[in-house]
Amino acid sequence: MRKVEITKDCLADIHKLDKGCRQWVMSIIDYLKDENHSIEMIEQHFPMLAGGLHGFRKAKHRGLGLRILFRFVSNKRILVTIDRSFGDLTVDEIIQLFAVGHRDKIYDVIRKRIK
Repeated sequence: MRKVEITKDCLADIHKLDKGCRQWVMSIIDYLKDENHSIEMIEQHFPMLAGGLHGFRKAKHRGLGLRILFRFVSNKRILVTIDRSFGDLTVDEIIQLFAVGHRDKIYDVIRKRIK
């Protein structure tokens, strides 16, 4: 089973967007949640970032100038410490969304959030 977690800061980013941008973000979230898309497909579709942001991936919309930065978390123990509401539910794949924003500011924002 796959779960997409959205951090509190990322959720605030999404709420600041206009309706069209929010719809695009939701379509990417739906794509990431869809278990018909394997992790390998997601890795091919969304490139890995380099440098200090290695481990994060990005979804981008050139026309809107938006980026979504996310990463895979596969350690089940991390999920248990973050959220106990799952109970006995087994989650094999976790994707965490960290930031959504315009390309000129998003990389500075994510660097601040991961420190």
